Amino acid sequence: ADPSSAGNPSLQLIAALIYMHENNIKDALKAIRHGTTMEQLALTIQIYLKMDRPDLATKQVRLMQQADEDATLTQLALAWTYLANGGKKLQEAAFIYEELIDKFGPTTSLLNGVAVANMHMGKFDEAEKTLASALQQGPNDPDTLVNLISCYQHLSKPTELIQRHINQLRTGAPNNPMVQQLNTVEGAFDRVADTYALKD
Repeated sequence: ADPSSAGNPSLQLIAALIYMHENNIKDALKAIRHGTTMEQLALTIQIYLKMDRPDLATKQVRLMQQADEDATLTQLALAWTYLANGGKKLQEAAFIYEELIDKFGPTTSLLNGVAVANMHMGKFDEAEKTLASALQQGPNDPDTLVNLISCYQHLSKPTELIQRHINQLRTGAPNNPMVQQLNTVEGAFDRVADTYALKD
């Protein structure tokens, strides 16, 4: 490795993103832990949230707020941590996402943020409407499909509708964590069911 590249923020960010994509959280954090750019801080927040450490993520948000409280990336990171912390901050997270939608237009990511906040607050009908908009923008977006499946289950929608979206997710994103978990559970069920199957 080239020692002169060790302090390059762009290379640190790219390395951390690659590690994250490979689900190597430990090395992703190592690659970026001394980062000071807004992008590095935001990715560090995502890593801490993936590690289920909203306390550490919140500390990183404070650093971002000190640098530029009004920056879009700071607002996004704040919304992420509010979602992770839950409780009274959920409504604030929804407001942040809605403000960003007003400012930049609806994207699947922002619409999913609003929907997730609404689902956490028990507003599943509102979440469904928001996810329908997200689905129009990105019909095969894995996050939208996962959130829609969850929303539909809470709304007790027909099994056929839920299964259709599960199949769409399986086809479009076979490596999605939800698909992998479903495959694992279904495989385990099939193995157990085989042990109880009637033998001729």
